[in-house]
Amino acid sequence: MIISPASKKCTPEGTPENGPALWSPTLAGFFVAFTAGILTAPYFLFSIPLALAPAPFFLLLFVPQTFLTRKLLLQLLFFTLGLSLYHLDLHTGAVPGQIGYLAGKEVCLRGQILEVSPRPDHSVLKLAAEQLMAPASATPVEGKIQIALEETGINLVPGDRIQFRSRLRLPGRFGTPGEFDYPRHLAGTGVQAVAHLPSSGHLVRFPTSSTDSFRIRVEKSRRFLGWFLDAFIPPEKAPYLKAILIGDRGGLTKPQQENLATLGLAHLFSISGLHLGILFGILYPLALFLIRRSERMLILLGPPRRFIPLLLIPPLGCYLLLAGNGIPARRAFWMILLGAALLFFYHRSRPLSLLLAAAFGLLLFSPPVLFSPSFQLSFIAVFAILRWAPAWSPQLARLPRCLRYPTGLFLVTLCATAATFPIVLCHFHLAPAAGLINNLFAVPLIAGLALPVTLAAAPLIAVYPDAAILLLGFAGKVIDLTLFLSKTVADLLPGTDSRFYPTPPETLGLLLALGILLFWRWQSSGKLRTILALALSATVFLLPCDRDETLTVTPLSVGQGNAILVSLDGDHYLVDGGGLPTSRFDIGARIVAPALARLGVRKLKAVVLSHAHPDHYLGLIHILAHFPVAEFWTGLPVPNLPESLQNIIRERAVPVITFPQGWTARQGSKGETLWIFTPDQDNPDINNRSLAFYLCQGDHSLLLTGDLEDQGIKQLLAGCPLKNTTLLNLPHHGSFSNGVPKLLSSFSPRMAFISVGKNNPHRLPHPKTLAAAKRVAVPVFRTDQQGTLRFRGEGRNWEVRHWERGLFR
Repeated sequence: MIISPASKKCTPEGTPENGPALWSPTLAGFFVAFTAGILTAPYFLFSIPLALAPAPFFLLLFVPQTFLTRKLLLQLLFFTLGLSLYHLDLHTGAVPGQIGYLAGKEVCLRGQILEVSPRPDHSVLKLAAEQLMAPASATPVEGKIQIALEETGINLVPGDRIQFRSRLRLPGRFGTPGEFDYPRHLAGTGVQAVAHLPSSGHLVRFPTSSTDSFRIRVEKSRRFLGWFLDAFIPPEKAPYLKAILIGDRGGLTKPQQENLATLGLAHLFSISGLHLGILFGILYPLALFLIRRSERMLILLGPPRRFIPLLLIPPLGCYLLLAGNGIPARRAFWMILLGAALLFFYHRSRPLSLLLAAAFGLLLFSPPVLFSPSFQLSFIAVFAILRWAPAWSPQLARLPRCLRYPTGLFLVTLCATAATFPIVLCHFHLAPAAGLINNLFAVPLIAGLALPVTLAAAPLIAVYPDAAILLLGFAGKVIDLTLFLSKTVADLLPGTDSRFYPTPPETLGLLLALGILLFWRWQSSGKLRTILALALSATVFLLPCDRDETLTVTPLSVGQGNAILVSLDGDHYLVDGGGLPTSRFDIGARIVAPALARLGVRKLKAVVLSHAHPDHYLGLIHILAHFPVAEFWTGLPVPNLPESLQNIIRERAVPVITFPQGWTARQGSKGETLWIFTPDQDNPDINNRSLAFYLCQGDHSLLLTGDLEDQGIKQLLAGCPLKNTTLLNLPHHGSFSNGVPKLLSSFSPRMAFISVGKNNPHRLPHPKTLAAAKRVAVPVFRTDQQGTLRFRGEGRNWEVRHWERGLFR
């Protein structure tokens, strides 16, 4: 019986309804079990039994089993393997002989520079440690260190051997919900410890060997190309060209990076499978042309289309290293390698199986990579395209030739954008709607014109630099045109630069919608079931998560600063926002905003500024810009506020309440008692101008005292309408003044807490402050030791927990 193509029922995947699956079910099952193990690993503490967890399941495989039992054992084996490998990857440096073992000590080290990454205002070195130097000996040591060098334009190249003295640190977290896991990110790159040097004058360079490893030679080539672009290309164009040629985005300033993300073009300036595919497309016809001219090669190797992909693997691998060995490019390289090998051996495989195999290989080598945004975005985008391209391909083929390319590009862009939308929101808090339109012309301009021209210019730099400069200048003009057109489109679309911080239900709803988009069989499921599935994801998205009738106080761990969230039945008050005045790190964007979202806060009833010190107000700028705020409370008139706060308050039209001196009562909407104390705002010591915040509900009350010192505390206690408080914030990060014992004796708190930075230069909290609390039997909780704290009113007492391993414990 012959079945015509038209008589077959086809699924959206382009396969017969009862035909082969999209991918190997066995491979998919093992991959899901392995990734599930990695995803649950951060919730467990590392231990030897955890590291050995796969061993029993591996041994049981040698015992005779039924097919289903063996399959279950394999699933458990891969699940525990994900758990084990994740923790082993993070703790490789915690053994003698590894550089991570020396963390916390000031040491003298000698090693070889692996990478030099210039930044706009500093430099980053990655060093392979070789020897621990002592006055009379040198001990071998291994591991990779990341060094922050507060200097630009340094005369160091990969392969240089240097010696320096510094205190090594393990990469640390603030200990706040929703924060970016920096230690895990560095572990994915092999870095075990970090160090800081004020300048290149604090290190000594030694003679290097005459022969460098292949990796060092590649890094030197990257460094040379970067230097050439910086030297001969205008500074406003060079960072973009470095990004698409060698994968170095470090030269892009923060506004430039944010602009690319807002325009939806960031992926074009990050080396990915698109760039590798373009290079493959350039090399393949060239190799085909040359091989067809050799009769001997054709006789020896057979059909060119069989072996050319395999011959192109070495140049593609060299470009992968030259471009920085990023995760998206690695994914594309492994897919090309697997596809080339299967083609060479005449073995057909499904594209999605190749994608899963490439992902599986990357995760086996480095499990923490699963949490990397670039890994998630790269694989989900390609998965979505491979999943849905067969559904639209037949219809696309019926269009006129002139419409196929723009329509196909739009569908690919729409598919990839829709699939990665939840991931972009969760990681970057952006929804670049302009990217759908911008990519229609940006992809052909950047990937089809600027990138090939830049790649063609690279080999000319060594032999004909003038021609290379001419080509690079043309590529720079193409990039300028692309950015101009993209900005024009974005200006026509409202809200393209707004940020959105999804709460846990919103995140779950987004991921559920993503799962429906990727795995739902739309044609075979019926309209009703499809509508119900989408409605379920929308319902989860809209679930309330911030209505807790119990008074909750959450001192966020923001380093040496204050940021305290007070929540009651859906009303949220943010008292101060932290800030690191001597750092490039934006506490508001990187710590406070993700924490508010993770805690389910969609809007704030009031933002309270205790006083105008940077470690209290800098983080509020981002919060005021991106969260709905009903009121801004302060003791200062608006013209006396820091200029950055004035600007954002005017821009967002936030109502400002300026409190008069003394105690002021505020009417609570939930039956609570709320008081604000404003000290003398003309006091020469800004700390003594700090507002105090008091809230009481039932048996629970709290008093937040800002940075008040002796004079401010005397004013607070004089004529105070309050009798006691059950929870007290000890003032000024635990500093000691004569007012601290008076606060403790006057209010008789059951508990106290201190917002203070770990290993802060002021050595706070002061021992006398801790001793004063101990004398009156008041337990003290600290953000430097326990991270973010949560005090929740339970009965007549406070339930105290701290943020650890993804939960309040």
